Amino acid sequence: MSREAFSTYEVECFGRLVDGHAHLEQLEDLPKALLEARQGGVCAIVAVGMDKGSNEKTLQIARDHPSFVYPAMGYHPWTIQDSEIEETLVAIRRQIALCVALGEIGLDYKI
Repeated sequence: MSREAFSTYEVECFGRLVDGHAHLEQLEDLPKALLEARQGGVCAIVAVGMDKGSNEKTLQIARDHPSFVYPAMGYHPWTIQDSEIEETLVAIRRQIALCVALGEIGLDYKI
């Protein structure tokens, strides 16, 4: 595939680093971590939620850092609470179009 086939963003990131799975909502100093990532050559981060609360935080982080942080929502088996299953799945269905992926689904739990 020629470079002309890539979008402007893809050309900008060509040959640079993309973090494909990060739990940014768990960081104590998010601004510092994002700055260090940029300084280290990271051009994009896929931030992954794993339950209702972290999904909401992940979406907000992505809104606060457009064109750098891209959200993925999920529901990891380790975090499932019977009382929140339906509410969490409804929230994921309602907001998945804002995401680049369905990310945290517990494959390590199933393997």
